[in-house]
Amino acid sequence: MAYPPVPAAQVQQAEAKLGFQLPTLLARLYVEVGNGGFGPGYGLFGLEGGFVDEDSRLTLPDLYASWANPPAGTLSFPPWPEKLVPICDWGDSIMSCVDCSTSMGSMVFALDPLSRTPEDLTFDQWIEDWVQGVDLFKRAMGSRRKKRR
Repeated sequence: MAYPPVPAAQVQQAEAKLGFQLPTLLARLYVEVGNGGFGPGYGLFGLEGGFVDEDSRLTLPDLYASWANPPAGTLSFPPWPEKLVPICDWGDSIMSCVDCSTSMGSMVFALDPLSRTPEDLTFDQWIEDWVQGVDLFKRAMGSRRKKRR
């Protein structure tokens, strides 16, 4: 289920909460298409009032915060990379993430907090491939296998 688009001010509030900007196309999708629930996997995570992660029930900014700053007493994993934002779930906590350290955002495939594979494409390219019918999950899994060899 897709959620209605949000005002640009809501994207700016989410970016303020994150402490950095989202890729331009992702921000535009929230304003022009909807607040998550559409796109690859089970759908892009939304901003406040939008589509949430099924397991944690958190929106994109809160999900990122929970991974970047896990509560005390939880399982200890190496620190989550700064500005690496989970944007959609493929099931079994397998996530596609976008590295927001650049304006275009590079895609990263995460099987779990320890196993991350750069996908060598930007968020824009990734979304365009999805629109064109590319099986993004299959491609990411194949790319992951090739890089492990």
